[in-house]
Amino acid sequence: MKKLTTILLLFLCMTAFCSSDTIGRKEFKLGIIFSPEGLTEISKLRLDGDNGYNLERSYFNYVVGIVGQFPITQKLDIGTGITYSQQDLKGTYYCAYCNSLPFEPERLNLRFLEIPVFIQYNLLNSKIKLHVQAGFIGSYLISRPDLNLYNRQDLNYASNTSFNRPLSKGFLGIGTNIDIGKKINFQLTPTYRYSFNYLFNDTNLKMHSLGITAGMTYRINK
Repeated sequence: MKKLTTILLLFLCMTAFCSSDTIGRKEFKLGIIFSPEGLTEISKLRLDGDNGYNLERSYFNYVVGIVGQFPITQKLDIGTGITYSQQDLKGTYYCAYCNSLPFEPERLNLRFLEIPVFIQYNLLNSKIKLHVQAGFIGSYLISRPDLNLYNRQDLNYASNTSFNRPLSKGFLGIGTNIDIGKKINFQLTPTYRYSFNYLFNDTNLKMHSLGITAGMTYRINK
C-alpha cells in the first residue's frame, strides 16, 4: 500500500509539472472542508476471547481541515491537505465471567490527524459541475481510549489489544461544485471512506465511514 501511494504521488506530481495547461495558467485553489461522519458496520469490539465492548454511534463525529487543489486540465485536479478527524464511539464493556458487575457506558475517544491525496474529475465543464473524487488517506491516531481500564484485581483481566496508530484508507465521492464569481468555488460531495487495516490488532473493527463533505476554495492566480 505504501509503494502504491508513493507511485501515485509521483505520477500526479509529474503530470502536474509537465502539463503545459497548468504551467500556462499557474492556478492554485486553497480552501477548507467540513464533513459530518457516520461510522458503518459498528456493533461490537472483541478484545480477548469473551471480553470486549458493545458499541453504539452516539456522538457527533466529523472531519475538518485545509485542502489545496492544483488544476492539471480544465476537468482534472489533484489535491492534498491536512485534516482532523473525530470518530468517537460509545462503548459498554462486557465480560463473560463478570456479568454480576455493573459496567457503565463510556466514551471511546478516537481522534486522528490525516493527510488525504486525491484526484477530482469534473464531468461537466460549466458553472455548476458534477465531479468524482477518489484518493488515499494517511491517518494517524493521536487520541485513544484506555482499553486497560478494567485491569483491576477484582476482574483479574488485562487486555493484550494494541492500537494500529497509522491507518491507510481509501475514499470515493460523487458530488457537485459551483463557481461563485471568478475566485470562489463551493463543493458538496457525499463520500465513503474505507479502511484497509484494523484499528486494533487481532480485532474485528475497521473505521469505515460515510459522510457529506462541504468545501469552500479560493482560486489563487500567480
